[in-house]
Amino acid sequence: DGADSFLKALEQGDASPRILQMASARGRLQRVNPPDWQARFDRLTRDLQPMDEARGNLIAARMNGFHSAAADPAEGRRVFDAHCAVCHQIDGVGGLVGPQLTGIGDRGVERLSEDILDPNRNVDRAFRQTLVTLKDGEVQGGLFRREEGDLLVFADATGKEFSLKKGDVAERRESDQSLMPENFGETLPPAVFNQLLAYLLTKRGGR
Repeated sequence: DGADSFLKALEQGDASPRILQMASARGRLQRVNPPDWQARFDRLTRDLQPMDEARGNLIAARMNGFHSAAADPAEGRRVFDAHCAVCHQIDGVGGLVGPQLTGIGDRGVERLSEDILDPNRNVDRAFRQTLVTLKDGEVQGGLFRREEGDLLVFADATGKEFSLKKGDVAERRESDQSLMPENFGETLPPAVFNQLLAYLLTKRGGR
């Protein structure tokens, strides 16, 4: 029912159909298999630019639109705290669901833009998402953290931990996808993205 409602929202224009070009979204639809999902998927994505090309254009546009003199690192720190700190740590502050980001500014504008806007391009195996299919057919994904007795403990994309009983698991496999959301190109407008870049670029040489 949730998958069907999701497709209806896209069909009604309540969200961008570009979400369907994300591997994680298409994979979940395939597993849940709502009515006529493939035909609906094809209609919604028919006129969209291919994701690789579109994402490449987005990264190039954001890089070309970045001007460090016009961006405020202090504002960027607030953007980081709001969108990134739940999973990433800088200066000892933040979560450790994703990689810690000491010295991240050494990567430069191009690599930072790629990391933020195309998180599945370079995924360290330690931070790949695990997909779990339960015996009732439900599919859940998260970063595997540990085992606790008969429980498997994962972290979700917000950094919150959740657990599943081993006996409820029908299949468990590692994905090649990052747990990091793929939609920062939509959720962070160019001006906000520039502030975030300005802040991250101040964190060089282990600082």
